[in-house]
Amino acid sequence: MSRRKSLLGRWGDWAALIHNYYQIPGNGAGGALHLVLDDGNLEDSSLTVCENAAKKAGDAKALEIITLMRRMSMAQREKLYDEVWA
Repeated sequence: MSRRKSLLGRWGDWAALIHNYYQIPGNGAGGALHLVLDDGNLEDSSLTVCENAAKKAGDAKALEIITLMRRMSMAQREKLYDEVWA
């Protein structure tokens, strides 16, 4: 199995979630998740900043992504970032 196919199998749902988030009008630069998605700031404090921005903007999809990311360890977040959207 190729590395790409393996990564898509492992991270495919995440890849689709992030891709769909970028497709929402106004999210071309990461929207409320810019700090995380575009800048790679994966710490809880960055998730909190994004969460506050998402709440202010009424961005339910960003809040969903943040909730899912909070369930991950930092190592998992880094691997996801490196393999899916970096």
